[in-house]
Amino acid sequence: MSGSGDKRPSQVLPYLYIGSRGHAKSRGLLKELGIKRILNVTPPRTVDPNTGCPNFFEKEGGQNLLYRRIPIMDNRGEDLLQHLESATAFIAAGQYHGSVLVHCHKGVSRSASIVAAYLMKEQGMTLREAMAYLKERRPCVNPHEAFMAQLAEYEQRLKEQRTKEGQRGGAAAANKAATASVKKATMTPARGPSIGPSGPPQQQGPESSDDDERATREPASAAAAGTGASDIGPAMPERLRGSGSQPAAAAEKLLESSIGPALPAPSAAGGDDAQAAASGGAEESIGPAMPPQHSHEQGDKSSGEAGAVSAFADMKRGDKRSSAHPQDQHGAAVERAAKKQK
Repeated sequence: MSGSGDKRPSQVLPYLYIGSRGHAKSRGLLKELGIKRILNVTPPRTVDPNTGCPNFFEKEGGQNLLYRRIPIMDNRGEDLLQHLESATAFIAAGQYHGSVLVHCHKGVSRSASIVAAYLMKEQGMTLREAMAYLKERRPCVNPHEAFMAQLAEYEQRLKEQRTKEGQRGGAAAANKAATASVKKATMTPARGPSIGPSGPPQQQGPESSDDDERATREPASAAAAGTGASDIGPAMPERLRGSGSQPAAAAEKLLESSIGPALPAPSAAGGDDAQAAASGGAEESIGPAMPPQHSHEQGDKSSGEAGAVSAFADMKRGDKRSSAHPQDQHGAAVERAAKKQK
């Protein structure tokens, strides 16, 4: 529809309208539809007084309208293709600020060609789909055959561009997947608990498989069961290490010989009596050893006392023997009495 029956612009998308000179001139209609951007696809009137359209409200700031002009005529010699990228970008940016009106003199050829190009690029339609979509919403659309040829060339450019972008996207996805697989292959799973400090170097060995771990775990368990608590605490000194029961016997010997200070060596001056006194009086060996000169005097004194004690013991034994035989005592008394009578 165009002319006097075309009272309102045709809505193509929620934010996109296509119309004519009369729609662009209606201030109330622009405000009602919320139009903030106007794409004028006509030359200035100074170039084409018949079909050229001015930007009617460009000098009035109250409407807050943003204008863009594509100065082409509706004939075979116009290069529409060079304006398609800037025109589609202007429409795409306008959707965030309100609605956009694309118009020419009647809203049939030039404006329809621009809107068809936008549908192909931003909505992914083919040229055939875009034209069918437009005719459903504005039946009067009929682009010039020269514009249709340029739209077909634009469609081919879009296909090539999308193919390259798809290849780049596929290559990027393949590289990402390959990188992820390489990282997964090079990652080594952690073995054992990772919380806390690591064990001493002697307890850390090379990584092995589960079978190797099971094979080495059983002998280790048996060895641990045989040793018992011997691994707890500091290691045994080298001189006490041995096989079988030797370490235990050596340890007992060491404990017996290492309690308290060492006993003094037996003195040559004391002889056997000094050794007997040392063995008989164990309490005298506790504490520090006596000086050498005191040791000799003590040995002589001990020898004398031992002799006196021995003599006294012999006397006691003699008295006991004499008292133990009364017949001998009676004989001695008789002999003494006979001597007195004589």
